Amino acid sequence: MRNFPFTIIAVILAFVCSTHAIKAQTTAANNEDSKQKSLYVLANKNIGNEKSLVLADSLIKAAKKKGDTETVLRGLYIKLKHEYQKDNNIQKVDRAVNSIIDFAKKHNLTKHIYSAASYKMTYLTNHGKYNEAIKYQYYIMDYAKRHKHNNGIVLGHISMGNLFRKRLKIPQAIEEYEQAIESYRKYGIDEDQGRNYIRIIECYIIIGMFEKALDYSSKGLELTKRKEDISGIYGYMAFCSFMLNNKADFKKEYKAYKSYSSSSTPNIIPFVANCIETMKLIDDGKFNEAEKKLKAPGMGAFKQYVEISLYNSQERYEDLLQAVRRLHINRFGDSKGSFTTDWARMSEAINNNLTEIDKQRAINRSSQLELTKTRLELKNTQLELFRFKDAEKLAWMASDAKKLTYNNEKLLSEQLAKTLENQNLQHKINEQKIKSKRITLAITLAFTSFLLLLMYLYLRYNKRAASILKEKNMNLKKTLEELSIANDKAQESDKKKTEFIQNMSHEVRTPLNAIVGFSQMLATESDTNLSEEDRKQISHIINTNSEILNTIITNILDLTSIESGRYTIKENAVNINDLCKSAIESVKHRKAEDVEMIFRTDMPDNYAITTDKTRVLQVITNLLSNAVKNTEHGSITLGCSLNEQSGMVMFSVTDTGIGIKKEQQEKIFERFYKIDHFKPGTGLGLNICKAIAEKLNGSIGIDSSYTNGARFYFSIPNDTSFL
Repeated sequence: MRNFPFTIIAVILAFVCSTHAIKAQTTAANNEDSKQKSLYVLANKNIGNEKSLVLADSLIKAAKKKGDTETVLRGLYIKLKHEYQKDNNIQKVDRAVNSIIDFAKKHNLTKHIYSAASYKMTYLTNHGKYNEAIKYQYYIMDYAKRHKHNNGIVLGHISMGNLFRKRLKIPQAIEEYEQAIESYRKYGIDEDQGRNYIRIIECYIIIGMFEKALDYSSKGLELTKRKEDISGIYGYMAFCSFMLNNKADFKKEYKAYKSYSSSSTPNIIPFVANCIETMKLIDDGKFNEAEKKLKAPGMGAFKQYVEISLYNSQERYEDLLQAVRRLHINRFGDSKGSFTTDWARMSEAINNNLTEIDKQRAINRSSQLELTKTRLELKNTQLELFRFKDAEKLAWMASDAKKLTYNNEKLLSEQLAKTLENQNLQHKINEQKIKSKRITLAITLAFTSFLLLLMYLYLRYNKRAASILKEKNMNLKKTLEELSIANDKAQESDKKKTEFIQNMSHEVRTPLNAIVGFSQMLATESDTNLSEEDRKQISHIINTNSEILNTIITNILDLTSIESGRYTIKENAVNINDLCKSAIESVKHRKAEDVEMIFRTDMPDNYAITTDKTRVLQVITNLLSNAVKNTEHGSITLGCSLNEQSGMVMFSVTDTGIGIKKEQQEKIFERFYKIDHFKPGTGLGLNICKAIAEKLNGSIGIDSSYTNGARFYFSIPNDTSFL
């Protein structure tokens, strides 16, 4: 155990030296990767600027030299995105797309063929060149079919559907989406079909075919497992059911839509979601709120659908007629289009109804008298008919009554005979049951007596066994508790050992690397041509890291002495002010330039006490070192005073640094605890300071009321007995 710290130090030094050589070998490779990453980020940031093309070419050249195909593709996509942002630039976009496709073919990267092609098709579509876009997409699909790239075929159908939908060629769009679904089945591609069904549902809603949209919604629910697609489909179903006036289905589907939406974002067009919420207000009878929501932005292309539902619910037929006409014009133009939907028929029906209402009211008034007369004649005719039917029924009932009387008498005689037979049989059965009960009772009594005897013997034995088992359990519990305590101690010891090695490995490696690296620079001075100022700075760095390494080793030795009980206190006469000045001199060369080091004392210059000078100096130096490490601006103040009431000499170290959070102040004196793991230190200093303070019959702590940085206090007895 005495050699344990030295063994640990030797292991750490050997580990650091071995890793130092490996680290030097990998530095060059890491630098190259970092350079390529920086090029990519810079080129991507400058897309739209000609500088991005130069950076992309440099990235591609470096990646090709290294054989990194993924990075080459990134560079090619940057060039494509740069050209894609410009108008009337189809030739350069085409060249950039072909560069990616040629590279993808050469390196068998199939998905990038169709990814690059989608850029060109979208560019053509956005610039109104629909025929060229369709022609190019058919060419890409033909290529996919010839090379049996099944995913390319499916994506081609979806792209064509999107193109037709943008041009409002809805039947063609639906056909392409259906071919995409069929291609997934045909080629055995395992892909969730929810999104494709949602595309078809949206198309049918656009042209007002809500029944068809509901049919495809049911199919989509069967073939999708993604929650966001299920939520979206239920939303569209609720929309269609409301438009078809199926209020019960709307409530059920709206509930399902909201349920799935709570756990995932629904795959639904945002303005359709707003329409559904407005429909819910209409269904709840909140018409004013619904009308306000309709006037707000964000209702989109389906706003007129919701208006129609609102006016229909309020029986505002004039507004309803105008809304239907507006929808018809928006969908099909002023003249009749190629589609005849339910909305066109509804418009015509409402128009006819409005013109016929007044006519019908006049006709109703004139025909009321005739209707009353006709009703009276009809009642008289019905009364006569009922009388005739009643007489006929009475005759049939008399005949049936005679037949029933005869049958009843016959049944009664048969029942009497069976009753007598049953009574005799029941008497015999009762006698047999009585005999059986007597035998059963005797057997039961005998068996019960035997069971009671067995139970008595079992309880007596069980009581004795329980007493013995209880005693053994108590002994076993005690043994297990002792084993658990021993196991916890062993695990804690092993954990502390592991933490100690890990902390020391990191803390020793940092100053040692600095010492080794800068020493090598001084050793090869003829190659590096260092100036006198550089040599002084390097020497300062080496000295500083040597002090850090010496502090780490000193802390390890002190920790070992404290734990082994060999930590001794050597008391002698100590001048307080001289000791404080020595502590300041030992650390002030490490402070930042903008930090002022201040010493304030209330003690006479010749005031001395009896204590261990080395240990007191160690504590004050450690507190000052922590202040220097965490203070970049302001001041560090070492204070010294005498508290006559408590008979203690008080030291304080106050800084204007980063400070310590309240929740961390209780932990800073724990072993290995560090506030900032990126700053040098072992986390042992304050723990050792606390142990020294206790050995000196003093105390150490932090002033939680000070908020401009950190303030530590350290007190020792004012012992002048040996002076």
